[in-house]
Amino acid sequence: MAALSRTLYGLLVALVVLAPCGLSRAGVTVGLYFVEGQDEPIDFLTIPGFDAFHFIQPWQMTGPETPFVADGAFATATEQQVRSAIISEVREKFYSIPTPAGYMLDIDFLPQKVSGAGTVNILLGKHNIESQQWFGFSMVGGGLGEINGEIKAAVSIDRIDSLLQVDFIEFDDALNAVANVTAHEVGHLFGLEHVWADESSTGWQPGDVVVTDPYDVMSTGPSGLPDSGWIEDNIFTAVPGTQTGGASSVSLLIQTIGLRLVGDVDFDGDVDNADLGLVVGSYTGSSGAGKAYSDGDMDFDGDVDNADIGLVAGAFTGSSGSDMRLTPEPASMALLGLGSLGLLLGRKRRRRSTA
Repeated sequence: MAALSRTLYGLLVALVVLAPCGLSRAGVTVGLYFVEGQDEPIDFLTIPGFDAFHFIQPWQMTGPETPFVADGAFATATEQQVRSAIISEVREKFYSIPTPAGYMLDIDFLPQKVSGAGTVNILLGKHNIESQQWFGFSMVGGGLGEINGEIKAAVSIDRIDSLLQVDFIEFDDALNAVANVTAHEVGHLFGLEHVWADESSTGWQPGDVVVTDPYDVMSTGPSGLPDSGWIEDNIFTAVPGTQTGGASSVSLLIQTIGLRLVGDVDFDGDVDNADLGLVVGSYTGSSGAGKAYSDGDMDFDGDVDNADIGLVAGAFTGSSGSDMRLTPEPASMALLGLGSLGLLLGRKRRRRSTA
């Protein structure tokens, strides 16, 4: 374990004696599961006659630690680095939505196939259905109710790569394209519908809300999103009326998933010794990578370091003996959507370098 600062270590010692530990599991866990094997390799296709820079990355099946060839947006990165970047970006789209102070969505994302109560999986990779031209699909509402590790959504990375008429020159362009589609399919799992990006699109009717700046994650689909919009850093917006019943994408996510305390790493409704113990046990220092929120990565930068421990310590409640998770009612969600719009527009996004 990398060295902790003396001040932070002293704070941890002081907090550990304040309350007994407890542990239970709640919320929902989404497995972002990359397909492997000869039948469905995670490859990126090219079209004859087009230069390589049109694509995310033309690449033959390789080991996760093998660098890609030297062209395309993911050039020089390894397969594992790209996977980690995609998962981190999807996670951030959900964790950075505006919520009441001290709370966040009661959801976790793991870079693997998950199982057990309250879990659902999304398959990412190449999907060999030649007659179809979908970028992703999901069972709408498939993440609600009784879920137990089923695969209820998929993302076809090779179709994103080949069918969009854009040049994937920058790493972030390719990352945004894959992360937008993946987050979009997760949104469908929790009941979100498409959001219009252009009133001239087929099916748009007067009165339908259009969101363009920034685009909503739920616009990646038959909603008039231009190809250039697929590679932008799209977000879940808080614009009322984009979802059923006058809700926004943000308010409906909060209503269907619920909220938990920031720092509640073990998902038991408080921030206590158990949470601190999990974070300290996962400590990597600032050079770590591949860590999830459930490991203690509170600031979503892939590692568990002093900053993460400080965030958990600062949110410490002790073992309250009661569940402090929230499931807001629809009326309060409408107020949240209106009050949070400024927060969404002012949000600062982080980027992770794979160099």
